[in-house]
Amino acid sequence: MNGFTTDTAEIILSSRFDRTKASTKYIAGFRTSKGRELALERARKNIVALWVECIDAQLHHNLEYRYYEPTKSRNSNLNANTKKLAQGKEAWYVAFTDSASLEEFLNWYQYQ
Repeated sequence: MNGFTTDTAEIILSSRFDRTKASTKYIAGFRTSKGRELALERARKNIVALWVECIDAQLHHNLEYRYYEPTKSRNSNLNANTKKLAQGKEAWYVAFTDSASLEEFLNWYQYQ
């Protein structure tokens, strides 16, 4: 990952967004100024992954992502850190390979 780690991603996220609450060992939750939530998977070692409320498949076709229906199980720490991404809500799980792709996504996401 050429130095791009979850620690790097968390620094980027915390410089741009407010935290939803104190991070857990597994999840760091954030909120945009428009009220959208996103959460960083802190325990991942080989990828940097976010849980997000929405994605534009045409715009973000170069990213690896999975859609989670409201009934599909997911990281239980989302329930405590990001109510809008918890089970019972739609969510997308998005993987990033470098800080440039993360920054590009965040530039879009902050206005959604």
